[in-house]
Amino acid sequence: MTPKEKMDLEKFMYEKVYDELNRSRDWPIKIMAFASALFITLIGVLKIDNTSVQLNCETKLIISIILLVFALFTCGIIIRQHLNYVDYRNIQKGIQKEWKIDEINGIPLKWIAYEAKKISFWRGLKNGVWGWSFYAIYILAIACITICLILY
Repeated sequence: MTPKEKMDLEKFMYEKVYDELNRSRDWPIKIMAFASALFITLIGVLKIDNTSVQLNCETKLIISIILLVFALFTCGIIIRQHLNYVDYRNIQKGIQKEWKIDEINGIPLKWIAYEAKKISFWRGLKNGVWGWSFYAIYILAIACITICLILY
């Protein structure tokens, strides 16, 4: 493989990693918006309308369990996407280190700081906790409000 072919392959890989990085960053917001729309629609259909739907206790309980499972599944997706983001970011940093981007003047060091070891699951969760935990807490809060309104 010639050096040009190797560089083209690395550029291609870098672009794919960058695409996945952006996808991992955008997914939690899209999932949060979809889940919010679902919960708010349920509140609107079951409680706000003048001709609100009357449900028996078993149906309310089943809907509540489904919403709780959906909320937990949504939080799991948000956390998984955050961990994917951390993994792809580390790959990107590795490529940048290999390309010696850190030697270019004018780029802040914190943008290219590379950690050679793989980030553990718990450290990955701790990184960016304010971002993904906000989304997860928001989903759980709106799910609890919806369930409370459905049950009462």
